[in-house]
Amino acid sequence: SLSLEQKVDAIRRVAEALHAVHRLGMVHRDVKPGNIMLEPRDDGGWWPYVMDFGLVQDTGSQGLTMTGAVVGTPGYMSPEQLRGERNLDPRADVYGLGATLYEALVGRPPFGDAATVDVMVQALGSDPMPLRRSNPLLPIELDTVVMKCLEKEPHRRYESALALADDLKRWLDGETVLAQRAS
Repeated sequence: SLSLEQKVDAIRRVAEALHAVHRLGMVHRDVKPGNIMLEPRDDGGWWPYVMDFGLVQDTGSQGLTMTGAVVGTPGYMSPEQLRGERNLDPRADVYGLGATLYEALVGRPPFGDAATVDVMVQALGSDPMPLRRSNPLLPIELDTVVMKCLEKEPHRRYESALALADDLKRWLDGETVLAQRAS
């Protein structure tokens, strides 16, 4: 029931919160809609809270899971998480933020709702359908921002959750976003 701007603003605030977590040297590893709670504000807006830090990883350690162990929710996990890589960086959470915003904008995660091997295979080998194919009325800039978050290679995503938050703020303010469409 949130407006487009409210959805984008909520994810912007979550990105800012996750940036604070990242500055402490941690990666959440399970960013998804179910781990974001919204509280109504007096001004009619919404205040998001990031929940469930049960899979958090200290970026300075090798992590608590065994090599090759896949932990998280497949529909929102970055390809490097799905491959069982141990040394994740904040860009894994940027991917989760992109998958969450994708669902907020079109009503489903990038590769479907099921937590199955099929979703994992698609997430590793296919690009998600662009948002505007599901909803042609969505602004192309938002499609570009979300697709940048969902890049398979971490170096092609936003370098930080703060960079994502800044681009979402630009969009909310009617400015040009920095993300560019993949060629």
